[in-house]
Amino acid sequence: MRTILPLVCLCLMTFACAPAAVGNDVPTPPMPTDFAIELAGGGGFTGEWHSTRVTAKGDVLEDNKRVATVPQSTREELWKLLMRSGYFDMSGEPGNMSSSITVTANGDTKHVVQELGADPDGFGKLGSDCANLIRQTRRPIN
Repeated sequence: MRTILPLVCLCLMTFACAPAAVGNDVPTPPMPTDFAIELAGGGGFTGEWHSTRVTAKGDVLEDNKRVATVPQSTREELWKLLMRSGYFDMSGEPGNMSSSITVTANGDTKHVVQELGADPDGFGKLGSDCANLIRQTRRPIN
């Protein structure tokens, strides 16, 4: 018992001095002025793909046709979703049926494509969250 108590105290002091875990409350870098995002999916025996793109001006294009706009706040929230998800570190491989997320920011474009269902809690969730946000906040054009 005399040898265990100092060991337990040492362990507790070590954990108490360890840095706090980094959470999602870490500030994200500001959204670049050229930020644009495209969500796409398709493949299969038809080879057909469909896309939804939000431009740097906030226009929403579905299959390259302008159909709506989103407010600046939506674009900023999309940027935050990408930053929190680690999108810029993601990679993937296409499959028979695939989805993709293409982001333009700071003059660069990153394209990630993955087989549907390959990463449902990472890439798949990010795509769903972005699509839902766009769908909920879009304003149809007249």
